[in-house]
Amino acid sequence: KPHKSRKNTQNNSSTMAPKMITRIASASVGLFVAGPMAEAAQCSDIASHGSKMDCGSGVSVCGVLVLETGEGSGYYQHKSPKVHGLWPQDGGYGDSKCVAPQDKTEPTQIYSCYQDPDVPQDHQHEFIQHEWDKHGVCAGVKNCDDFFGQICTLSASPLKVMDAARIAQKSLQDTAAALQAAGHCVWTTGDDYQIELSACLDQSGQWHLADSTNFASVCGGSGPSPAPKPAPPAPT
Repeated sequence: KPHKSRKNTQNNSSTMAPKMITRIASASVGLFVAGPMAEAAQCSDIASHGSKMDCGSGVSVCGVLVLETGEGSGYYQHKSPKVHGLWPQDGGYGDSKCVAPQDKTEPTQIYSCYQDPDVPQDHQHEFIQHEWDKHGVCAGVKNCDDFFGQICTLSASPLKVMDAARIAQKSLQDTAAALQAAGHCVWTTGDDYQIELSACLDQSGQWHLADSTNFASVCGGSGPSPAPKPAPPAPT
């Protein structure tokens, strides 16, 4: 899979012009889905989202979980939907902070949700390395195992929705609408038939899928407690 992401495909290239991200309109869906997979009570209209993500009050890190429908070209064409990665929206893509992991040790394994018998293992290792170096080091996680473990957990439920949409031969827009209806809130649709779900990091280092308008309620907090004040000197 080529190392393409919204952070490196929007640069001009002499060999490939960047593809414009398509924003699609979708009615807000008033659903509550219990559990850690989708905690937003409502998905906002995709067309209402700006070009930059706002993490909201009390939230330091937010981003997108990027999923591939499998209907793109090259490495983006495959039999079933797959996860691409988790991208904090820092720099020019939003006001997310880049929070380094506690342990920067490089990944050495192919994590379960990235395993693909149709792709050479050396390429899978290379791609996982890229995702860690490009995005994981800013995701506020403990280490690479934590980062990719959370990606696999977060992507499991929305990928089932996308699987059903793929079998039903739904369009990219209809697949995004199906995700919205299931409570997996879409931030935008991207190039190569990818869909980006909005997500935020809570104070404990856990990522959650949530509508961008609900980041503060899902992931906000007061942050770490301040250090206790020193005790007053003992009377003499």
